[in-house]
Amino acid sequence: MSSSQSLRPSTTQGARFDDKPLWNHVQVVNLADGGGGIRTWVCNYCNKRVVGSYTKVKGHLLRLPHHNVEGCLSISNEVLEAIRKEHEAAEAKKAQLALNARKKAEYVTIPEGSDLLQQKKRKGMATGGALTDAFNVAQRDVADKDCARMFYASGLAFNLARSPYFRKYSLTLANSSLNLALKSICEPGEKTPQYAQCKWISDLIKQVQDIRNFVLNHGKANYIFNHYSNLKLLSVAETRFASSFIMAKRLREVKTSLEKMVMDASWKTYRADGNTLAETKAREVKKCIVDDTFWDQLDYLLSFTEPIIDMLRIADTDSPILHLIYDIWDTMIENVKKRKFEHEGEDMEFGKSDFFDVVHQILESRWNKSNTPLHCMAHSLFPKYYCDAWLNSGGIGVARISPHEDHEVSLNRSKCFKRLFPNESDLRKAYSEYGAFSSDYFCQAHVISARMFEEPISWWANHGASTPLLQALAFKLLSQPASSSCCERNWSTYSVIESVKRNRLATSRAEDLVFVHCNLRLLSRKSKEYTEGPSKYWDISGDQFDIEGQEVAELAQLSLDEPELERMTFQDVQAGEEQLDGDEF
Repeated sequence: MSSSQSLRPSTTQGARFDDKPLWNHVQVVNLADGGGGIRTWVCNYCNKRVVGSYTKVKGHLLRLPHHNVEGCLSISNEVLEAIRKEHEAAEAKKAQLALNARKKAEYVTIPEGSDLLQQKKRKGMATGGALTDAFNVAQRDVADKDCARMFYASGLAFNLARSPYFRKYSLTLANSSLNLALKSICEPGEKTPQYAQCKWISDLIKQVQDIRNFVLNHGKANYIFNHYSNLKLLSVAETRFASSFIMAKRLREVKTSLEKMVMDASWKTYRADGNTLAETKAREVKKCIVDDTFWDQLDYLLSFTEPIIDMLRIADTDSPILHLIYDIWDTMIENVKKRKFEHEGEDMEFGKSDFFDVVHQILESRWNKSNTPLHCMAHSLFPKYYCDAWLNSGGIGVARISPHEDHEVSLNRSKCFKRLFPNESDLRKAYSEYGAFSSDYFCQAHVISARMFEEPISWWANHGASTPLLQALAFKLLSQPASSSCCERNWSTYSVIESVKRNRLATSRAEDLVFVHCNLRLLSRKSKEYTEGPSKYWDISGDQFDIEGQEVAELAQLSLDEPELERMTFQDVQAGEEQLDGDEF
């Protein structure tokens, strides 16, 4: 080919083919009858005459195999590279337009009860993006519909929305801090007080998500990573608490494997100077993984959030722990402070940390919303909290005090007494019994010894007969869970059993099915077959029954937040999963 070889034909027909630029390198001489993509065209470089669609144009000009057309041998390597870049740029633009259109479609308001709401979300479809983060379009749409229903149902005048008092009330709600402490720390709004101090956390979480998404969504990267790691970067259901931190913890556990992945010879097929979306992302991922600052920040984040997540994990059970929450919360605050001050080199007693002040304010705000007098009442009835052994075992530089000496606990305990015992005679008797319980009345040698080690309900059964009102109250409160999560899981199960396609079940039968379903799963986890054999971890998909054709990695959405399953490996996941980006070795 001569040096005068042109990258584009001289005709102006190319203006019609901007989304398929390779048409500009051939001469269309005839169109198929009835329209469609079939054309008769002649290559501008070798004058080969071909009948076919745009697929054959690509195969001919780019010399691609398996396209039922011979590659053009008259194009120089320089021109071939230029044509390839032109094609890739057009494909990237088309993909971005499709993504924007899909995001826009997701924001269309669908009437409640519509069949469209029952359609299953496509595999891999994102639920958020830059537009959502910037403008909260979906959340505003929901809020608008809720507000409209309030006006419709109550017959309110529409000009109420123009009232300055209504607007002030709405702004107060909008600016109040998202009641989820971890979310307030990780995703601070730009107008919130914690934004300046917590912005680095949201940036770090985004980097974690970018690494995880790139590895899972690109077959080549996933294949290299699986070669070095037995642990998988599994997806975490967004409904699980602290899902971002769970994923960050898993990423830290596979740090060595990630480093080996980006240093592998096969990784170099992502060209360092490439301009495709995959190559651009690959550069960003590698830069992040080899950056010590990224891992130092991740270690710090996991360190000071560990006490918070541990507390949530303890509270998120159906165990009787209502009486433990008050102390667990105080201990969690002190542990967070200890880890932050140690990281910043500040003295625990006299030091100051602006970052801790912000986080403490978020946690305190959440506690003020969730704390009730019942927490303090249950805390007051736990015999262990009156023992010297417990009072002197703080271990983090803060002296513990017994419930009857704590001002906040005492105020809330009084509120609880007044509500539980509206009869004046019973109220005086309850106060008298608590005074006896918290003073020398119970301080016999064997009773004092039992306070520290005996189960609280057992202790009240053995030693509380002389205080019948307090004993009955202790039996109720010390057997209560601290969270409604167990009920929510039952509701989730119920929504699967009583579905749109199965909506004629009698209430009693549906309740029986939920009961049997949950208990069968609980009982099966105690059996040997659950951890060994062909039926091991059979319910790892949670309550998802529609699992045909899905990979194990797609079903393991709950595994990363269950300690018994968190470190398990999935040996039966095929190496080199579906090549989502068309990468080949």
